Amino acid sequence: MRSSRKENAVQGAARRMVPLLTAALIVFAALRTADSGKLGLADENTSYRLLAIENGTAEQAFMAVLSLEDIDSEHIITGSPSEGGEQPDNGENPTPTPEDTAAPPESPDSNTPEPTIIPVPATQTPPPTEFTAPQNTAPGYPSADAVKKAISNVKFKSTVSEQVDWDNILTRKLTLPKVPADPVKEPLVLIIHTHASESYTQEPGYEYEESDPYRTQNQERNIVHIGDVLAEQLESYGIGVVHDATVHDYPSYIGAYTRSYETVRRNLEKYPSIQYVLDVHRDAGELPNGQQMKTIAEINGQKCAQIMFVNGSNISGLDYPNWRDNLRLSIELTAAGNLMYPTLMRTISVKQHRYNQHLRKQMAILEVGSAGNTMAECETAIWYFANVYAGLILSAGT
Repeated sequence: MRSSRKENAVQGAARRMVPLLTAALIVFAALRTADSGKLGLADENTSYRLLAIENGTAEQAFMAVLSLEDIDSEHIITGSPSEGGEQPDNGENPTPTPEDTAAPPESPDSNTPEPTIIPVPATQTPPPTEFTAPQNTAPGYPSADAVKKAISNVKFKSTVSEQVDWDNILTRKLTLPKVPADPVKEPLVLIIHTHASESYTQEPGYEYEESDPYRTQNQERNIVHIGDVLAEQLESYGIGVVHDATVHDYPSYIGAYTRSYETVRRNLEKYPSIQYVLDVHRDAGELPNGQQMKTIAEINGQKCAQIMFVNGSNISGLDYPNWRDNLRLSIELTAAGNLMYPTLMRTISVKQHRYNQHLRKQMAILEVGSAGNTMAECETAIWYFANVYAGLILSAGT
């Protein structure tokens, strides 16, 4: 089921007038430099949608490609690339404590490995059509023994690695909730978007009006559509889904996680049967030549985007007792995903902040592709992931 979105015509008209005001343009340019273009005017009457972004900067990781200056090429990142370069808000919720309000912003990773980047012709991707699921049958969810062995191949990326008790997490027993008898009346999965405006590279037949660079309020062209594909495929397995379309990052990007906190809390109160929560985003990172990075997996001869989990922790000092369980679930899904669809899943990113994940066990941020990917590549990737996610959920039985 999909929640409704209020329209705010007055706010939209005011925003369209901004480019006409010279003074506003000057302020916008200055602030954009400081905050990666995620700006806007706060409007508490506007209905928001959730969308999570990647933390840190890609500049250091991409220094190796300074020589790739061909503007007629795009860059594909293969394997397990580093995280993107969008600057986040602090990822914390509105619990009225000094610790929450004083949470520091994330800092870029200092030990980011350089990804493998190769140039390919920018014309290789055909014009997009309406999403059609791949013609191959979804493989069954792998056995517990196979996943256990595959966990050793899961890679992590973290600015706080020395503070994480990895042995405890990797050997932690995974306990999953049972599937409700009536998934329609008792939905099990909540999908939100803390940064719902995030979008992908435009291509012929898939253009959109930008609200900011690589962002749009057209929900058929932004990350919300990816949530729709995910929800549809999960529902085809008989799994009840609530896809909340609330926008949290527009017109104001700052404070998106505070607003999405309320969205998650409200849905958990309304649907107490919900046990799994995914905050679905897309990654981003700009190459030195100004092009956007993209992630690529090749599955059954078809190219698609890659997918990455971003997990929070209690290392910022805030209460988050279930963070190890949530990370353990992401490890399980990453291992199973790469068994079912080799190269689909990227390195897991572990951060110091909570990103509202303390609200529920089985909650994480899911990064689907990057700004350099096309919507078609990400539709295919999330369809594959939905098969993995459904397999894990159904493995718990009823």
